[in-house]
Amino acid sequence: IADLETTVYDGQTETEAWASALVDIKAPTEPESVLIHHSLQETLDYLVSQNEDATLYYHNLKFDGQFWMSYLLTQLHFTQELDYLSPTEVRMGNRKDLQNDEVTYIISDMGQWYSITFKYKNHTYTLKDSLKLIPLSVKSMGKAFKTKYQKLDMEYKGKRYAGCTITPEEQAYIAND
Repeated sequence: IADLETTVYDGQTETEAWASALVDIKAPTEPESVLIHHSLQETLDYLVSQNEDATLYYHNLKFDGQFWMSYLLTQLHFTQELDYLSPTEVRMGNRKDLQNDEVTYIISDMGQWYSITFKYKNHTYTLKDSLKLIPLSVKSMGKAFKTKYQKLDMEYKGKRYAGCTITPEEQAYIAND
């Protein structure tokens, strides 16, 4: 399971992910098992270090996926292959023959994001939308399923950036999310 925290502050001219969190759904569900990174690149470096392909679930891939796509295309200069299915829909399939530094995705003509798949350093990573599996907010999910950890509150507005110090309070918020 994965999540991003993004910048919100007065005078902001661009938005970036200042925190990226991962937790293995097969691992113990304790806050200390949540890996919190300071950037998308740090997350990507971690994934590569695991030396295996991976699937990450983001709750609302339409939001988090925009940051990944922007990063892959503008910072890492990935290429994408388009598969036009109709004049109104561009659908990118999960191609099995992806080359390194290629990305493919599935987004409906209605703007619904389903998945992003990319190959980096000989490993394939797929980002999927858990909101399609459980159509509830993170806060509602915690209440509905009576989970041990419930969504906390945090002041979103503040001067944060990739690589910034993540306070203990922000870490707790991210881990519970």
